Amino acid sequence: MSSQDDIVTSEFTTLDARFSNHPLVTSPPRSRLQASVRLLLNGHTVGTSCCYRIAPNKHAAEPMDLLRVLAQAVMKVLSKRILDLTGRSSAAWAHSAA
Repeated sequence: MSSQDDIVTSEFTTLDARFSNHPLVTSPPRSRLQASVRLLLNGHTVGTSCCYRIAPNKHAAEPMDLLRVLAQAVMKVLSKRILDLTGRSSAAWAHSAA
């Protein structure tokens, strides 16, 4: 397992106890690399955005940058959805939910 700033990767999922028994690893497509970035809302992890690769090799910088962009887009949509549903910003909503 390695970490590049905010992205956590498992470059050999078959050897990583967190993934070695996962169906995406043990059966087709037999993922060999996993990368994830936390989805943060006001400092709290609310999920992850993940990608898998079937070839076991080091990750390239470009897909990791795209994963970060995807995570940012997901958080923008989530924050807007919270505002639409509650009439409050995600920061105000998270503070009241704590």
